[in-house]
Amino acid sequence: MCRRCRRRARGWSASSTPKRLWQLNQAFWADKKLALQQEIIFASTGTKKSTDAPDKYVEALAGSDIQTNPPATNDAVEKLNKQYRRAVDQMPARAILDEVDAKVNPAKMEQVLMSEGLAKFADPQKALLKLIGEKRGALTAAK
Repeated sequence: MCRRCRRRARGWSASSTPKRLWQLNQAFWADKKLALQQEIIFASTGTKKSTDAPDKYVEALAGSDIQTNPPATNDAVEKLNKQYRRAVDQMPARAILDEVDAKVNPAKMEQVLMSEGLAKFADPQKALLKLIGEKRGALTAAK
């Protein structure tokens, strides 16, 4: 693979993977003839690297079914005042996808994403339950 293609492959894994999932989801439901269209949700589509554009994933997944963004991403999108064009169905070059496939272990990626995703939901829930317990304890002690 050319050096330029390798450079371009960096950073594509995070946007080509959901695009591939979106395509698979579209293909799976296409012939089901359901009363309601099935949609896929891309949640928390914020960037992690400060060198990435704050709207990197908003732009890459534009036109997808549903995207939820962290508040900082929404603020950045509002400030950028850009017009986004459908991109969710536009894949990078085959050479880039081949490079991503060669370097990404899907099972490990799934494990990391599931672990991080569960923690992002479970940790605040646990903190809320702890706070409720503390408040309840304080109210009970005050009686």
